[in-house]
This record gives sequence, structure tokens and C-alpha cells, in this order.
Amino acid sequence: MACGSENTEGPAPDEGSPTVEASHPLGRLFRALGRLMVGGEDQRSNGDSQIAGYVSVWYQQEEAHITEIAVREKFRGRGIGELLLIGSLRAAVEYGSTAMTLEARVSNFIAQRLYEKYLFKSVGTRRAYYADNREDAVIMTVDGIDSEKYLDRFEELQNAYRSRWGEICIDL
Repeated sequence: MACGSENTEGPAPDEGSPTVEASHPLGRLFRALGRLMVGGEDQRSNGDSQIAGYVSVWYQQEEAHITEIAVREKFRGRGIGELLLIGSLRAAVEYGSTAMTLEARVSNFIAQRLYEKYLFKSVGTRRAYYADNREDAVIMTVDGIDSEKYLDRFEELQNAYRSRWGEICIDL
């Protein structure tokens, strides 16, 4: 099925679940990611559906802040984390953000390299940030995500992603 031609309705929200307005950039991102099924088929009907990953973004004035980005361990190395980052950056630009910030575990070099690829820079450390083991977090940020220079580089990175993983099906 071609990108953009699949059903955009997605599953009905669970009773009491928070919802995001359909026209909001994150609402469209969530629906697109909801259609992302390992193996390319929708397994919700037989009860075998699993969440491969998720991202949470806060917007405050002109800054977007990724509060969480995670990929289930068995799905790592398949481009899902990068797809979540791409979708978050697209939504942030559409929302009107000019910068994006996040924290990463100091030991998570793989994530840090991904963020650096998208021009995030380390700007500080949050001591004992993670409650599970009191590990420090590196604070990373990228400014000017709405600039022509950044958007040109972002397009190059998305093209590289497409070359490796296939079409990016996030309609924002």
C-alpha cells in the first residue's frame, strides 16, 4: 500500500484515554505510528498487537521538548527510534517551534549518536536524573529547526532514512 493511501482513522481510543485533536501535528503522528505494524500487517484483530515504540513531546512557547522516546528492546535497530525522532521534529516545525530539547542517559551512546546526527548538541548534564538507577542525563538541544539551513539538512537526513528503511509514512 502506498504511503498516504492507508486508512487514517486508526483505532478508536480506549475509554478514558487521552486524545489528541485530529488536525494537531501530534494527532496525525500518533495515527501514522499506530499504523506502523511489525511485519506490515495489522495484528490488532487477533490480540497480538504490540507497541514498538513511543514518543512524548511537550510544547512551551517556541521550544519543543522530547520528554520520552523509547523503542521496545526486541524492535531496536529497525529504524523506529529514528522515525519517532523524524516525526517529532516534523510536528515541532509545523507547530511553530524553533528549537527542540531532550535528555538522554549518559550511558546511551547509541541514542546520543542519533540525536547528534540530527544536529543536537550536548549543553549540560542533569545529575541523578533517572529515578531507576540515579544515572545522569545529558541535555541535548538543536536550535533553528525552522531555518532553511536546518530544513535542508533535515530533508537530506530523511532521504538517507528512506534509502535505508523505505518510505516515511507520516502525514503531518
